[in-house]
Amino acid sequence: MERATGNCARLETECPQGRAGSNPFETRARSESPVEKILSPALKFKMAKKFEFLPHPADEYIVGYGRDLKEAYQNLALGLNEFMVPLKEVKLKVTKNIEVESEDKAALAFDFLTEFLILHDSENLVFGDVKVTSLEETSKGFKLKATASGEEFDPQKHHQGTAIKAITYHNLEIKEKPTVSIKILVDI
Repeated sequence: MERATGNCARLETECPQGRAGSNPFETRARSESPVEKILSPALKFKMAKKFEFLPHPADEYIVGYGRDLKEAYQNLALGLNEFMVPLKEVKLKVTKNIEVESEDKAALAFDFLTEFLILHDSENLVFGDVKVTSLEETSKGFKLKATASGEEFDPQKHHQGTAIKAITYHNLEIKEKPTVSIKILVDI
């Protein structure tokens, strides 16, 4: 089964932005184009994917990428929201402030994404944009502040993605070199 990557990583038949023939599991190296050779590493990273979905026998992994932890948490949240409803379909009518404090980076990822599920389940909100405004280490662990913009879910307007039952700690993985990635398993 081939999957698209980037801002939308659903099956290619469901994802118009997916690149035909792309396979994120393919490890074959390709040579850089002349344009890619002159781009700075920072610009190359900007052009790279923000998140992707990886299969699991029963559930699904969401992986958020960033130049730093702050950006990786932000992109992880965008991936979670894309999994539920395509981001491009969501109008930015309502803004919610999210503040989470947790004992470590893994717990912070778990708690941060859980906040989105709570807002979705309790207020029927879907989000098309997430901005992590601060991430700091505290005496208790780590504290993250973010704003999320979106609107109330409308089945007439929004294509329902896959429902997420819960965020899990199972195989939760944070890598910080050379760039940051956060991989988390969601129970579907």
